[in-house]
Amino acid sequence: MNVLGISYKKASLDIRAAFAFTKEDIKEFRESLFNSTDKIKQCVVLSTCNRCEIYTDGDPDTMVFLQKFLCEYKKIEFGKVVKLFNLYVGNKAIEHLIKVACGIDSMVVGEDEILRQLKEAYKDSLDSGAVGYEFNTVFQMSIAAAKDIKTRTGLSQTAVSVGTLAANAVFALPGKNKKVLILGITGKIGSIVALNVAYKNEIKVIGTIRHRDLNLSQNGTEKNISVLNAAENVTMVDYHKRYEYMKDVDAIISATSSPHYTITKEDFDLYVKDDKKRLFIDLAVPQDIDSRLKDDDNNTLYDIDYFNKLASENNRLKQDKAHVAEESALIWAEDIEKELRLHDVIENLPRLKDAVNKNGIEKLVYSIRKLADKDQVDSIAKWFEDYLESAGI
Repeated sequence: MNVLGISYKKASLDIRAAFAFTKEDIKEFRESLFNSTDKIKQCVVLSTCNRCEIYTDGDPDTMVFLQKFLCEYKKIEFGKVVKLFNLYVGNKAIEHLIKVACGIDSMVVGEDEILRQLKEAYKDSLDSGAVGYEFNTVFQMSIAAAKDIKTRTGLSQTAVSVGTLAANAVFALPGKNKKVLILGITGKIGSIVALNVAYKNEIKVIGTIRHRDLNLSQNGTEKNISVLNAAENVTMVDYHKRYEYMKDVDAIISATSSPHYTITKEDFDLYVKDDKKRLFIDLAVPQDIDSRLKDDDNNTLYDIDYFNKLASENNRLKQDKAHVAEESALIWAEDIEKELRLHDVIENLPRLKDAVNKNGIEKLVYSIRKLADKDQVDSIAKWFEDYLESAGI
């Protein structure tokens, strides 16, 4: 396995936005990649607010090709971003995947959203026939590893996600009985923010929804609508009337997957003509909210990168748990590698049986002298002795 990634650790928000994928983009990218080389036959694309990662098979030499292919696909000059790429090969790639899955590598250490996003990225590739035995094994075991690590270490017990950080920013606004407008309320991040904010009954939440979403059942949209409708202080309104509702709210949160601005300065100034102080929170990549809005002294605008600072203290408190989790990730990575290697052995069992039938078991054992070093011989001997003992022989 190989991993090509770009994340919040090296890349700014605008660079991450340039590498962001929609679900339609991912399908097209995979097909184009497979058609461009016969050396890559498996591919999983993970695209979130804070990272874009391409998981592929193939030998390490394909990584150079993949970097250039990705830049060409995204129409980004390779030389300007090559230093921002994170590259992992072989066992390091598997270790990295497990760390991503359990939230060790996240902006907010221990966050749960990334595991869900990883599951969906894997399932999308699985449904598209873009993964084989190797990736099925690696991803399924990495997901199991993440669940085990998070449970044993308690890494997520005090997790603070981007959703809860955004909700806390709303809670910090002065006064009670606040009103919040959430654009993209039925999406993953939008619904998480809404439920966190709506937890306080004195806050009224208004969420925009497009009519087409009412007929969608995929991606959890229908479930999210049902859950949000159950909250007495959450109201759904037509997305196209969003500017009208901005007049009466204290905070506006945007978390859509739209490729265009959901709020522009010109339209906001046209519809909202008052001196009310408002908090704008932009949780989208690419950005949803026109950054020029913060030029008005009455407006405060936070984007995804702002929450990096808020997450730092949370991460500091989790350093000990994260250290234990990293050690566990290494052990799990070794188990995954053993599983893959054992699969190769099992596939060769018919040939091994033929060789033993033809040459005898003694010749097989004596061949170890030439083909294995001392440590390998010790391991084989220990395994052989343990196996005979367990068999009662």
